[in-house]
Amino acid sequence: MSEDKLAIIGGGIAGVGLALIAAEKGFQVTLIEKNKLFSGASSNSLRIIHGGLRYLKNFNLPRAIISARAKKELFERFGDYIKPLSCYMPIQDRFSMTGVFACRLGAFGYRLIERAVGNKRATPQVFDNVPEICGLFPELPFVPKGFLFWQDGVINDLQAFHDALRKILIGYGVSIIEDHKALSIESNETAPIKIIISDEKQTYSEIISDFLIDTTISKNLLLNGESSSDFNLARAFNFIFRCRYCFGGALAIASPSGRQFFFVPRGNLLAIGTGYLPYKGELTLSKSEKEIFFKEINESLPALKLDFDDLVSIDLGILPVRKITERGEVSFLEAPIIKSQQDRIFHLMTPKYTTFLEVARLLIGRLPT
Repeated sequence: MSEDKLAIIGGGIAGVGLALIAAEKGFQVTLIEKNKLFSGASSNSLRIIHGGLRYLKNFNLPRAIISARAKKELFERFGDYIKPLSCYMPIQDRFSMTGVFACRLGAFGYRLIERAVGNKRATPQVFDNVPEICGLFPELPFVPKGFLFWQDGVINDLQAFHDALRKILIGYGVSIIEDHKALSIESNETAPIKIIISDEKQTYSEIISDFLIDTTISKNLLLNGESSSDFNLARAFNFIFRCRYCFGGALAIASPSGRQFFFVPRGNLLAIGTGYLPYKGELTLSKSEKEIFFKEINESLPALKLDFDDLVSIDLGILPVRKITERGEVSFLEAPIIKSQQDRIFHLMTPKYTTFLEVARLLIGRLPT
């Protein structure tokens, strides 16, 4: 067990995961957040606990395994807040990379992964009973050749889940400092790290620590100002609508232009995401940007006939990605980005909610104790 001090900047899901794992290992943890814990993208996610099936499309076996393992752990540790989510993807043909035969192969491979990580609910399969499954959703714009079925998880009450994580941190003695921004960091190879923080009244104080992990989203990955070209920033957003139709599960379907949407029921509401556009300093969506995505959503599932009057809210956050085009075609990070200084100061950039504990173990395991 370590008795070293660890300061973490950024109280999103990544920072909270780091604090939890570090506290479990005996670190004295201070968690610093400029707003409230779980602000930003952590509270604006689609709330899906992805098991990693989609990564097999690009043959990313390691990421699929990590995601399946993470899903299993979250169900076991936080089953009171996460429920199974039945997911369906209509298959349009037989021989493409998303056709019937490819989906059967992917489903078989993922069942093996699920069993390997100890998940007994190895559900992925391709269903041929098209009329029965079509009845679970509004009318589709084409007659499917079959449906790929799998089971992920969805967080029932995101606030309750976040409150439970906060309670665990407090139980471990983690010092949580909210509404304070880290202004500067002083360090050399021998002296402890000094972090100067300030609240909105510009009241300054300092935190002394043996190690520091910065999880904030910034193009300056290293704290000495060295920039990184490893990633770009995207606006990630989900639309929340009032819906006149009943969905019998989550539906993954592409628009005619190829943009993939995930329709996720939330009681009498429907969450649709995730859309991406380049981030250029303003965390907003213009009317014209909304109209483009509304058009594509309605082309994906015309029976919904959604318009602006049906819109309840927009979940909007910043996400690190590998590449992002002006149109919103996105290439995701294949793995977390970790940079270090002096083996004592680390910057973590990770885009995934599901694997927050897996990533935390990876980084905390690198701290020399």
